[in-house]
Amino acid sequence: MSSFQLDLNGYYTYTSWSSLGDDGYSTFKLTVLANGVIYGSGSDKPGPFVLSGALINDDIRFIKLYTNSSTTWKYIGKRLPGAVGNVYQFAGAWGYVNSDRQDGQWAFTGIATGTTIPKHPTEGQWVGNYFYGSNTADNTHKMSLVTSLDPAVTYNAAGPFSIIGNGADDVGAFKIKGTVTSDGQWEVTKSYDTHSWKYQGRFDGNSTIAGIWRPTDGSTAGGSFTFYKQAKLDTLIAAKTMPTGGSFGITAPATLDSALKDAAASHNQGIASSNILALSKGFSS
Repeated sequence: MSSFQLDLNGYYTYTSWSSLGDDGYSTFKLTVLANGVIYGSGSDKPGPFVLSGALINDDIRFIKLYTNSSTTWKYIGKRLPGAVGNVYQFAGAWGYVNSDRQDGQWAFTGIATGTTIPKHPTEGQWVGNYFYGSNTADNTHKMSLVTSLDPAVTYNAAGPFSIIGNGADDVGAFKIKGTVTSDGQWEVTKSYDTHSWKYQGRFDGNSTIAGIWRPTDGSTAGGSFTFYKQAKLDTLIAAKTMPTGGSFGITAPATLDSALKDAAASHNQGIASSNILALSKGFSS
């Protein structure tokens, strides 16, 4: 694994409340090194913070230190199975550094960037609505998705560009797979566990994708859709990914201790080494 950056945002909640809102909204940037060490900084309502820890395969752990108060928390979670390509979605639990008790949950998402990772303006988070037939006045069918270039397909700067992603709407969670051309023709298949739809539209090169959706057999039944790009993780996706319980980090990756020692020694961000090393202890359910 080469080093790369993650620009993440999302929400944390307390065990005493399940609603998602600005009180729990966080943004932060992480550098991910080839040996699994992660470090970075960000901010949320309580203030600015720094982070240090490890990302080994799908296991993520970090200490969060608020620089305005010296308050310290432990975050442990997993990359979600539905996350694809350059899209990284994590969910897990947080609590006191030296405790195995969960005090709350969290869900964050972002796109990987780096000097060796191709980019395309359709990558990112989108939110909007799909409509049945010509009834564009009914805004009850909300849809959110996160898209990425498909790293399994060789990148061609002239296009077409292969895209993949995942999201959620009022029906449930889904995945997408398709292409966007250099002139903005956007065509994907939206797949739930039980059925799929074809979405065809145009990307305006900036912040809007709009078009029609129909059955994958090409028949005319369906409707239209409009998506708008936004930096902030939509609460619909966060609610679908927020864990409802369970254990996190009880079984540790084989190389975790080595990565944590490197983080404590070289990328501790001013966090006590003992706190970073405490990430080897997970949260019970």
